[in-house]
Amino acid sequence: MRRGSGPPALLVHGAAADHGTWTLQLHGLDDAFSLIAYDRRVGQGITTEDHADDAAALLAREVPGGRAIVIASSYGGVVSLELACRAPEQVAALILCEPPLPPGEYVPSAPAGYGCHFDRLIATAGGERAAEMFLRSVLGDGGFQAIPGRYRRDLCAMWPQIRSDMFSLGSYRVDHARLAAIPHPVLLLAGDRSPPFLATCLDALSAVLPRARRGVIPRAGHAMHIDNHRAFRDAVLAFAAAVAAERDD
Repeated sequence: MRRGSGPPALLVHGAAADHGTWTLQLHGLDDAFSLIAYDRRVGQGITTEDHADDAAALLAREVPGGRAIVIASSYGGVVSLELACRAPEQVAALILCEPPLPPGEYVPSAPAGYGCHFDRLIATAGGERAAEMFLRSVLGDGGFQAIPGRYRRDLCAMWPQIRSDMFSLGSYRVDHARLAAIPHPVLLLAGDRSPPFLATCLDALSAVLPRARRGVIPRAGHAMHIDNHRAFRDAVLAFAAAVAAERDD
């Protein structure tokens, strides 16, 4: 989906989501950007590198010869960092909402046994129950309960994508030397109500990325682009303006 006019911006969703997660941005940032939202692939064996290559191919079609600001949520942020490593000429800047990248090269992406427990729940209680466990772990119990019932059911029905992304992240090797070579300005956003482990991920990225800066979205959790979309919009616009000013100097 493409909407709006202005500099191109690619929207990369996280797990338990599709391009529809960006609905508020598609109608709130379209006066400032030409927004490109798409659905990442789902399936066994798809890697983070595959997702990054898909994003690069999409940008080559939609922004031939140009560069885009990449705005990404959760695991989409990991995909976007890999995109910046593989195709830096296609990226102008990165705005990342709590990418759950492990803080070290030998640190697992999830607690020991988490993936096995997820699969056991699929087998014994159904995929929707496994998805609920995952969503509670990243949104918190309060954040999960705050989602209206119909939308909770829709999110839990996306358990195949959650599983696909979870194992893609689990097989991804963190390489701090590659991340340290990313030349782009990066805004790392946190929700002030997000689980503490996500702040640890951001701390590690802040220490590695040479042009990283931090921001906090108030009254928001991991789904900050939904929880407080106005504050999120303001943060995106302020960062884009700062990047433009730096480029003009």
